[in-house]
Amino acid sequence: MDQKPQPLVEVEQIKVEVIPATSEAIEEAWKAYADKKKEMAAEHLLLQRPKTVEGRKVTLTLANAVEAQLLNSLKTEMMTFLREQCQDPEIAVEHFLEQNEVARPAYTGREKLEKLIEKYPAVQEFKERFGLDPEF
Repeated sequence: MDQKPQPLVEVEQIKVEVIPATSEAIEEAWKAYADKKKEMAAEHLLLQRPKTVEGRKVTLTLANAVEAQLLNSLKTEMMTFLREQCQDPEIAVEHFLEQNEVARPAYTGREKLEKLIEKYPAVQEFKERFGLDPEF
């Protein structure tokens, strides 16, 4: 029983013209998706974060890596929803993390003195006049 390989069937490619979604349509679809996620508090709050819509790209501003992980877990479902609602397969969602500078507390005597001098410049004069050494 020798089977002959079947010839490949050629599939005709259909070209469809995509009409870009408007920012307003994307915003409405985003809001609808957020409403759909109201039962999941963390996801709903994430979808309420500040975002910008430029053309077909939605950029979300996140506070930390935990939010980034949550967004990545939602991304496939969310992108499918947005693309279907707006009928635009080229909608993209991106994110970036806010850079929050955390003030490090002063631990050593020298660091404490530098903080004091920053806050009260007159301390520098006292240090020089009286020969103060924070490491002593």
